[in-house]
Amino acid sequence: MRIKRGGVAVAILIAVLLGLHSTPKLALRTYVFFTGHPIAAVTTGIIDDEYHNQVDKEAFRENKREGLYLNKASG
Repeated sequence: MRIKRGGVAVAILIAVLLGLHSTPKLALRTYVFFTGHPIAAVTTGIIDDEYHNQVDKEAFRENKREGLYLNKASG
């Protein structure tokens, strides 16, 4: 019974982590939250970094990434 509960707990933890990283914006918020800035993670706006997305378009396309930044004024 204990092993079953432990397996369920691990499965739930993995599901939550996958859910928190399902989009780039959620992944950035999760990173900011767990690096010690929970208020900023919740209140700060996240904006696409258009300049770096354009300049590094090829590298981002190869790695399926996008540039984002936190904007305190927009939150």
